[in-house]
Amino acid sequence: MFITKSCLITLAALAVAATASNWAATSRADTVNIQFEGTGVFTGQQGSFSGSQGAYTGDGIAAPVWNVLSESAGATTGTLGSLVAADNLPTSVGVGFTATSTYGDPTSPANALLGGTLIASSNNTGTVTLTGLTDSGNYTLYIYGQNGGYNSDITTYSVTTGSGTPASGQFANTVDGGSSSGIFYNNSTNNNYTIFDATANATGTLQVSFTGGAGEGVLNGLQVVGVTPVPEPAVIGLLAIGSGIGLMLLKRRRVV
Repeated sequence: MFITKSCLITLAALAVAATASNWAATSRADTVNIQFEGTGVFTGQQGSFSGSQGAYTGDGIAAPVWNVLSESAGATTGTLGSLVAADNLPTSVGVGFTATSTYGDPTSPANALLGGTLIASSNNTGTVTLTGLTDSGNYTLYIYGQNGGYNSDITTYSVTTGSGTPASGQFANTVDGGSSSGIFYNNSTNNNYTIFDATANATGTLQVSFTGGAGEGVLNGLQVVGVTPVPEPAVIGLLAIGSGIGLMLLKRRRVV
């Protein structure tokens, strides 16, 4: 069957438009949400967090889907790969941690963000390492630490691989564990999270450390904003179609 040049141009335009539309949809899902559990009963993805310790409603970024890294209570290391973005699109991001211990409150709802905890004992430091990011890519990190409970103290956070500084206008680089309010606050001595502007290193790695004072340092969850999801197969197929049509047009032009 003979296909006219105008038909090829139309097909190419449709493929490019569909590709752009599909990719625009994927590019909106640029947040990866991670919660840590010390119960060993759940690993994977789950819905938005709410529960007895306050409801997270978007002081950072709306979060339909969270990745949960769950290890047995007391675990000192853990890893989870192939994390998904907030609307369940695949990414290349992985996460690992080192800690003095981990804890999960069995009385808390499964979706209580502050119910699972990485712990750094008095004057010790734990780490959370993100891999598979864009080399030297820029990100925003929302770091959550339980306000009150356990033997928590003011926890200090810093970026130790890659680079990062507290976001302009946000509450320094500490979370105050001295209150029992259990509500999410910012710009306050009762805050439950802090925000960093961060840049991955040349191999796409970011590492956050958390250190306690006289009491325990804690880290409950982490959001990484600025991740590029992996294109879905349909998007890759449309890109291939568009490229193929483009090559056909180029060859026809050369023959003429």
